[in-house]
Amino acid sequence: MEPGAAKSALSSELRGRLPAIAEHLGPDEISDLTAAIREAKAAQAKELSDAADTALQHVPRLLRGAAKRVLLG
Repeated sequence: MEPGAAKSALSSELRGRLPAIAEHLGPDEISDLTAAIREAKAAQAKELSDAADTALQHVPRLLRGAAKRVLLG
């Protein structure tokens, strides 16, 4: 991956906030960092979903769908 594309992908994952350290990393390192951030975000989303499902077990069954939409958007 070329340096500009790698930095653009990282910037996109970080919502436009490219850290200063990115200037000292090569394209492969930036790609690895971007992939690690994507994996961490996916794991975090799964954990949040699992926690919400566990919490929703305390809500009456008829209200769970609405409560989940409110909690998770």
